[in-house]
Amino acid sequence: MEITTLLYLTAGTVGLELLVFGVLLARKGLFRWAGAGFWAWAAFGLYYVVNPFFVALTGNNLDRYVIRLELSGGIPRGLWILLVIVLGIGVFFWAYLRQSAAQSSFKTMPLSGEATPLHLLGVLILIFFLAFGFYSLVQFRTFSAEQEVLITGGRFVGNVTGYQNNGYVFLFFPIAFFLLSSRGVLRLLGWGLAIAFLFLSLPHGWNRSTLVSMLLLLTLTTVLNRKQRWPKIIWIATAFALAAVLQMRGHEAWTYQEVPALVTESLEKSVQNASEVLAAQDTVMLSTFYLESYVRDSITGYQYGLPLLNYILTGWIPYRFLPQKYFIIDWLQMRQPEIPLLIEQWLFGAKSTLFGDLYGNGWLLGIILGAWGLAYLHRKIDAGIQSPNLIIRAASAAVLAQMWLVWGSSAAWGLVRVGFILVPAGALWLTNRWAERYQKQQLPYPDIYLKSE
Repeated sequence: MEITTLLYLTAGTVGLELLVFGVLLARKGLFRWAGAGFWAWAAFGLYYVVNPFFVALTGNNLDRYVIRLELSGGIPRGLWILLVIVLGIGVFFWAYLRQSAAQSSFKTMPLSGEATPLHLLGVLILIFFLAFGFYSLVQFRTFSAEQEVLITGGRFVGNVTGYQNNGYVFLFFPIAFFLLSSRGVLRLLGWGLAIAFLFLSLPHGWNRSTLVSMLLLLTLTTVLNRKQRWPKIIWIATAFALAAVLQMRGHEAWTYQEVPALVTESLEKSVQNASEVLAAQDTVMLSTFYLESYVRDSITGYQYGLPLLNYILTGWIPYRFLPQKYFIIDWLQMRQPEIPLLIEQWLFGAKSTLFGDLYGNGWLLGIILGAWGLAYLHRKIDAGIQSPNLIIRAASAAVLAQMWLVWGSSAAWGLVRVGFILVPAGALWLTNRWAERYQKQQLPYPDIYLKSE
């Protein structure tokens, strides 16, 4: 069997499976723009159907599949990973579809509430995260201070912390909070902040995915405010056009003076070379899955969730305060055999999708347990999207706008990304709870009420 045949077989098999589950999602009313199941379905389609199909069709980036597959044992490895993917998708949607709305609701959790009052302290919390987020965006994305950022092995070891470099992700929750408010002036503020975010993010060559996520957040909040299942076609077309333009752009930095001409040029190229965009290097995760799974099976062994545990325990502490914060990961790497240099070079900076990460943590058991757990979390996101509580609804929308990226990465990366969204949400909820206690005791406390309905 040739590699192109393998890729066609993979795209066809997974595509047929997604077609079946797409119909099942639609019958339950879960195939909708603001649905977590839909975005998982779209991510599977992008990484396991669209990319391999157009790589086989056009030959663009086929060398990445050829080399990684040869290093990992050839066609048998590709067929094995196809079986693993089909199993993972099946478990995920089986677990996702079998949960009822009542089982996945937030009614039994302390975050529920009919309205979300925003007190003065809450306003200060939002101002703090907005200020820090825009500082990070301007300092390290708009006017990129790359020479000040020292990253070794994915770790910020210089004077600039990961919080400073990635703090712009804090902005997603406050923007979602304002966009979903029932008060027009706050929604207008949310739109202004979102547009400023998009404008300031545009020059940076490594900020492409974040631009798309912010545009998706705008479409999600618009759909939720209007109680629609799908956004207008202009929104969908704009999102795809932006993604295509940024794909053709690559990681090249732009100046604001160049933007109009470069956007037009990139858009023309993306239209003329649509198949090249769909076979893009940024979505060749399947080829990495082949090689990375071989490494876990035959060389290093599995990780058993230890990196994720390390991130949960100490990953949130700045490196300057705890240089040994990745002690579990370091211990694990010391106990594992070294990866051959050629293989390590082909894995450097590459991602194998969330399924690839789950496989690396526990073979098929990792896929089954991970897919089931992710299905549970996705149903919670669905419940949060429909919650009457503004904080929950905004946090869920902000997280949902990132899920297409999380599915293309790893559990640890997803935890960090989602954490940057949940921290301001949690801080706002805690301040509200504290302020409400003052109210119940009839103590003077200045407040501003922002009703969610």
